[in-house]
Amino acid sequence: MELGRGGHTLVGYPALADAGDGVAVQVFDTPERAAEVHRAGVRRLLTIAFRDRIREIEKSVARDNALNLRFAQLARDVELAGEVRWGEWRIRSELEGLRVRGWRPGDRLAGRRRKIQDVFVDAKIPRSEREAWPLVVRGDEVVAVPGIVTASGIEADRVEP
Repeated sequence: MELGRGGHTLVGYPALADAGDGVAVQVFDTPERAAEVHRAGVRRLLTIAFRDRIREIEKSVARDNALNLRFAQLARDVELAGEVRWGEWRIRSELEGLRVRGWRPGDRLAGRRRKIQDVFVDAKIPRSEREAWPLVVRGDEVVAVPGIVTASGIEADRVEP
């Protein structure tokens, strides 16, 4: 854009600029600076225009990730032969017939009526962490919950991932 005054010509380069909660048109000295500012302004304008749709997509992705993690952990079931790494846990035992898996609704401590969900609540384990928490099982019975319920012959430590 050119503007002439008093025999002088001024050249400016307009751009759509990000103004925080909106956009504004500004004029810059160089085309490079105008292009740089304009990209950010267009991003802001699209974010404003599609704000609701972006929120829906973010919620959908978070929900899908949570479901994928849940089903991956439910499907995961490994034999505890010596040592197993489960997320940030290292679990060791030389006992026979043990496996490590994630929590499943209805799980109970072996030989007791107490539900694992109640164990998690009493230990103040957030819901978001429960499905990824390792359980040591023999058959369908939970014999240990690392960091919460101990059992003879089973050791568990939290380690850096």
